[in-house]
Amino acid sequence: MCVYMQIYAHTTPYTCVFVQTHTHTHKYTHTQYTTHSQLVQSGNAQQIYFYCFVLWVVSLKDPKESLAAFLQTGAIGVLTDLVAAAPSRKVTRVSVSTLRNLAEAQNSGNALVEMYSKGLDRLIGTMVSSNAYKQANDAEFEADVTSLATILQTNFRELSTFERWSNEVASGKLKWGIVHTESFWRENSKFVDHNSFDLLRKLIALLNSPDTLTVTIALYDLGEFVRFYPNGRLVCIDFGGKKKALELIESPDADIRRQALQCASKIMISNWDHLTR
Repeated sequence: MCVYMQIYAHTTPYTCVFVQTHTHTHKYTHTQYTTHSQLVQSGNAQQIYFYCFVLWVVSLKDPKESLAAFLQTGAIGVLTDLVAAAPSRKVTRVSVSTLRNLAEAQNSGNALVEMYSKGLDRLIGTMVSSNAYKQANDAEFEADVTSLATILQTNFRELSTFERWSNEVASGKLKWGIVHTESFWRENSKFVDHNSFDLLRKLIALLNSPDTLTVTIALYDLGEFVRFYPNGRLVCIDFGGKKKALELIESPDADIRRQALQCASKIMISNWDHLTR
């Protein structure tokens, strides 16, 4: 009998990840679907451990492929939730080990940004400061915790706010935070023109995302870029940002409509700041 698991995204208001498990014998194939919420809340520690073990195996494979899979499916958030919930010692252990593998991989910037956004640095920091990780008397687990804590602490200092924003844009999913504020754009709009505005092109492309939160935040960011970048209005229009913002004013989602209207207004009105005083 062979058992393997595939993880993939499913965007609904209630779930962000499906875990698809296939069990094969010479006679039949059985497929079971488990949602993120079911995985965390099922209370079946052995089943949760099984899924986490498969994620751990995936994390040992080629970093390019595994990092992309973990980022696209939201699996990093699932593992962080499990570290916080701690349904059993072995679940916590394998979850931390998986996250360490991802954090240590080359080009792990996007994965680290996801970990910070989920509050993993605070969880691991609390675990270290309280010495809770030593209670298991497990040398490998202690090594995983201390290594992950060091990576998160070091990279948090080194990863600038603009790098966090660019990594988030590259990941294809945006979340509200310090890189989506007026103060951020006042200081960092000047960096967006690097590589022929490649990041701006990617930001505008996110306006087509199926994730409503990502579209909402992308509209906000685009409007703030227009406010603070010299000739930002013309640059945005040239790349099709104005056209897309106007289209999204008709969106069925109220938050998208509101941000689309504000974004379009910032593009069309040259003295937006004076108007809003």
